[in-house]
Amino acid sequence: VAVTAIAPELIPEIAPLVTPEPTTTPGVTPKVEPTAPEPVATLDAEPVEEPAAAPKVPDFQAEEEVSGEAADFADYMDRGDAHAAKGLYDLAINAYTSAMRLEPMDADVMRRRGNTYVLSGQYDRAISDYDVALDLSPGDFLTLNNRGQAFLAKNLLDRAIADYNAALRVQPNDLEALKNRGDALTAKGSHDLAIADYGAALALDANNFTVIKARGNAYWAKGLFGRAIADFNRAIAINDRDFELFKVRGNAFQAQGL
Repeated sequence: VAVTAIAPELIPEIAPLVTPEPTTTPGVTPKVEPTAPEPVATLDAEPVEEPAAAPKVPDFQAEEEVSGEAADFADYMDRGDAHAAKGLYDLAINAYTSAMRLEPMDADVMRRRGNTYVLSGQYDRAISDYDVALDLSPGDFLTLNNRGQAFLAKNLLDRAIADYNAALRVQPNDLEALKNRGDALTAKGSHDLAIADYGAALALDANNFTVIKARGNAYWAKGLFGRAIADFNRAIAINDRDFELFKVRGNAFQAQGL
């Protein structure tokens, strides 16, 4: 997408913002906490029927104590987490799907399978899982933030911003959600609002490399080359192996006639 990081709780960032040549006004594309998503994995599992709305969540705890299904459910969840961490997304999805058959009303497993769909680039399936998870657990911060990442990856910017707004109402000082909303606002061309979100995120972590770089790109897109250079300098001081930063800083110097 992290989204707070997902493995599998949050989603990695969308691919880093790309700065155009200085002869044109740059536009910043969404990133998702760094490269394009992995190729879509082929799933062996059969589609799972989404849980129907129920007036009352069944008392699974009592049933598990008799049937012993709790251990099986936890095992599938652990397998799913382990596979996702290794990038074995098809196996992770199969494991989460098996867990869902045992506990169809569990919002956490729906969210984790949704996270894995995002990691594998299957954004529509991810959004469907997040929709069900939010029906089961309305207002869940992680699910709102992660669904926002899926919308951002699909360039559905207004829907992404709406989810980030809802997530930030739950946790107003979450750095990841502030940065994510800043990325969506940047992609929409609302650079002042994006810069404000990046500033709020940096108030929480002044040396966050990805936020400093993102704000530099927003300054660049707005034509504030001096401020962009200042942020690029800060970012390079933290990570001098990001060669794109040297390129965009050089472009900013050229734009200033330096």
